[in-house]
Amino acid sequence: MAISVWGLLLTITITVQAQPQLACESVGDGSPVCSCGSGRVSCKDADLTHVPTDIPPDTETLELSGNKITSLPAMVFDGLPLLSTLDLSDNKISSIEVGAFDGLGGSLKNLKLNNNELVSLKEGIFRNLTTLEYLYLKDNMISTLQSGVFRGLLGVFKISFDGNSIASFPADIFSDVPPLRTIELPRNRIKSLDDILPALPSNMISLDLSGNNLGNLPAGAFSGFPRLSSLHLSSCNISDLPQDVFLGLSSLAYLYLNDNDLVELRNNSFGAHRRLAIVNFSNNKIARIEEGLFSRFPRLANIALQSNQLTSLPPRVFDNLSRLREIRLEKNKLESLDDASIFKDLESIWIIYLQENNIKSLPSGIFSEANLPNLKLLTLHYNSLTVIENGTFDNLPSIQTIYLQHNPLEQVGCGMVPSKDKSASLERLTISCTCHLKPLYDCPGFDDWLGEKTICVSPIWVWRVKLKGVSRDKLVCSRAGANRTDWIALVILLLLCNLFIIA
Repeated sequence: MAISVWGLLLTITITVQAQPQLACESVGDGSPVCSCGSGRVSCKDADLTHVPTDIPPDTETLELSGNKITSLPAMVFDGLPLLSTLDLSDNKISSIEVGAFDGLGGSLKNLKLNNNELVSLKEGIFRNLTTLEYLYLKDNMISTLQSGVFRGLLGVFKISFDGNSIASFPADIFSDVPPLRTIELPRNRIKSLDDILPALPSNMISLDLSGNNLGNLPAGAFSGFPRLSSLHLSSCNISDLPQDVFLGLSSLAYLYLNDNDLVELRNNSFGAHRRLAIVNFSNNKIARIEEGLFSRFPRLANIALQSNQLTSLPPRVFDNLSRLREIRLEKNKLESLDDASIFKDLESIWIIYLQENNIKSLPSGIFSEANLPNLKLLTLHYNSLTVIENGTFDNLPSIQTIYLQHNPLEQVGCGMVPSKDKSASLERLTISCTCHLKPLYDCPGFDDWLGEKTICVSPIWVWRVKLKGVSRDKLVCSRAGANRTDWIALVILLLLCNLFIIA
């Protein structure tokens, strides 16, 4: 008899636990599993295994991320006529029944199913979601999709498939999704554009194929998408851009080719991209840029060329770029900037990154005579500069920060720091403070300007101290390798301090 009673109690317990919990009302002495109010119900990280019941009918945003939900049965979201955003990310969902989202067709705009365990999607699960605009399927295990799976999504603008196992699409998979403009496919298993591009809408404006092993692309690869504005091809194992590879992309504004194996950039790879505003070629192996490449694109605002193999730049490489805001040239192998007019008339430029090269000298007038009225940040640290001529940084009325630390400077003068009347906005010029700076202490106005704006960042005992706050006799001549040793010592010192605090 006792065994039967315990068995009954166990059955009752299992039954109660399996029932969905109430979202916003207390049960017994317990608290509600969700935070509810003002049209928002948040059940994040609530250890739920099922979608809770009793969700208020006026809910507009429902957050169910970070739970242990494994399936979505039909009509599970019934009675939520105003729901606009539904977040089911970071669960264990492997099954969605047809009809699960029925009842949300007149309101739902944003559906997030990221980081679940979906392997496939049943045809019809998105039926009636006529108002949906954004569908996120990132980081699942989807490998195949049926032709009619997106049928009914009459208003969807963006679909993200980032981090799945998709290698190809059925040719007509998006034929019933006329407004679709953005498709994200990074980190899938696409090896050939022919398995993907024929299925995509011709009026698409944004395509992300990053992290797929595409290899080199054929000429005119994207010519069927004349409205394409944003193209992401980073980490695609691309080593060469053939002639006319971007032919037909007259609307292209954003091009990302970073983290590939490109060794050169040639003019004939590109078309007439009059709207091109951002190009990212960072983290390649680029050693050569053909002369005149960037000048063809007068709307360029950002050029990223960091972490390449550039030892020099072609003459007038940045001509005709009056809208350019940022140039990234750090972490290359530049030894000199031979063309003194390389940055001339970049009237909109805000930032020039040149650190971590091997630049040994700066041509006279490279900055001071370049007409750079809006330059705010100039980075030259970790180079091989030995001399900074007086007036090098003059005529930069908007300059705020200049980084010069970790250069083996041997000769500097009173005109190293631009004067107050020419660069009133200057906040700091950072530098390695060695014995070679001692002559600066005798400069006119040292305490009021030069010594105030010059900030030491090495050696470690004067780190972040204004030069005027460092006595002249504490400036010592640097030793080879001293900067690296000092910083290792600083890290060790900070770790030891942390250990003492914990103890």
